[in-house]
Amino acid sequence: MASKKASVHKQNMHKNGGGIFPAICRVLGTLILLAVILIAIPLAGPRLMGYDAYSVVSGSMEPEIPVGSLVYTEVIAPEEVTPGMVIAFDLNGEVVIHRVVANSLVLGEFTTKGDANQSEDLEPVKYDALIGVMRYHFAKLGRWYLIFSTKLGKIYLGILAACGLMFHMLASQIISRRKEELAELEKERGEVPEDNAVSEEKKKKKSNDKTSIILRIVILILLIVFVVSAYNVIHIQRGYKEGEQLYEQTANKFVTPKQNKPKNGSNAPEVTTITPEGEVVVIDSEVPITVDFEALKAINPDIIGWIYCEGTVISYPVLHGATNDTYLRHSYEKKYLISGSIFIDAANESDWSDSNTIIYGHHMKDGSMFATLEKWCDQDYFDAHPVMYLLTPEQNYRIELFSAYTTSATSDTYTIYGGPGMDLDSYLAKMSRQSVVSSDVTLEGDAHYVVLSTCAYVFENARSVVHGKLVPIE
Repeated sequence: MASKKASVHKQNMHKNGGGIFPAICRVLGTLILLAVILIAIPLAGPRLMGYDAYSVVSGSMEPEIPVGSLVYTEVIAPEEVTPGMVIAFDLNGEVVIHRVVANSLVLGEFTTKGDANQSEDLEPVKYDALIGVMRYHFAKLGRWYLIFSTKLGKIYLGILAACGLMFHMLASQIISRRKEELAELEKERGEVPEDNAVSEEKKKKKSNDKTSIILRIVILILLIVFVVSAYNVIHIQRGYKEGEQLYEQTANKFVTPKQNKPKNGSNAPEVTTITPEGEVVVIDSEVPITVDFEALKAINPDIIGWIYCEGTVISYPVLHGATNDTYLRHSYEKKYLISGSIFIDAANESDWSDSNTIIYGHHMKDGSMFATLEKWCDQDYFDAHPVMYLLTPEQNYRIELFSAYTTSATSDTYTIYGGPGMDLDSYLAKMSRQSVVSSDVTLEGDAHYVVLSTCAYVFENARSVVHGKLVPIE
């Protein structure tokens, strides 16, 4: 009796699609596809309705529009824009989202201001720079948009969708096989008339065989894609860990914090800066660390300095390669490393004698290297970290930061000036005007400057940029 019950139960399982495994596959496939749809809706849906989407990376519109928000804009005639509206406009290749203070129909331009900024934007916005007016904004969704709006993000989104389909196809394949087994079982028991069984089997066998082969090929392809993608994710995460460990060990080995840094009230000269709110911030007048360049250059003579910022992850050797690809994916030990190195433009002089030197670093997803540069677009963060330090074998410098913004990789931000002159003066004035934060640093034509640059994900080929003035420390 027990054997008969077991047989009936097994037969019912086949009739119902055959067991729990295909059901699990279908549930997983459905959940993955739903996740893809939920991610794709804020990316593609509004565009189909005529909206453009932008992620907010600076705090100039806080508290109404916080950093990390997703903003949707709609095209509008410039004449229809009224004071109080929030607009998106192009500023030297960068998309800026600020509030309209005034609309001059006569001059064909807007006066704009960030809600968190103390003063209006320095330059008016011409009508032809208008992108659209903000219609909706959603907090925190901007970071997801940044990830999946890139080419790599879209590829992974497609792979995720393919994995969802793979689970559904796998479930269908299992169910189909089990139905065939059930048909064979019924045929053996004589439950299906012989003539009918033979004719049905011949008709279905060809169709099932072709379908089965196609399904298996598709599943195999999707499985390979899934495995390769999973490997890449694991490889990237492992690379992040290797980079973190390498630079942590490097700092521990070659960098020594100064135990007795000058404090307020000591004999060392006091350096101060004033925030836009009038708050006085005291800055260390000496470099807070020492670096063993002799040992570092014994490992790699391309090491020309060390960049450091207190209270942040920035503490890395700086290199100068033959090309800008030399240390893009290689460590200072010349070994492959996904996070690469911090390095100056190959066209710059290695002795920091150019009027402006461009320093590059990756924007790593784990927050390492130059990923934190975008934080300097927030006035509060900028005020809390107004300086960095550049140490070199010959001279140490305090980097007094004066500008932060997002720009295009092809903008004139990346122009190198070998010496002082009117062109450099114009460049410095323009870079200062482009800043989304305020600073009291005095710009001098005969001084030397650095441009810190990393990738941003606001638009295609976007870059987060921070400018600083090099002040020698005696």
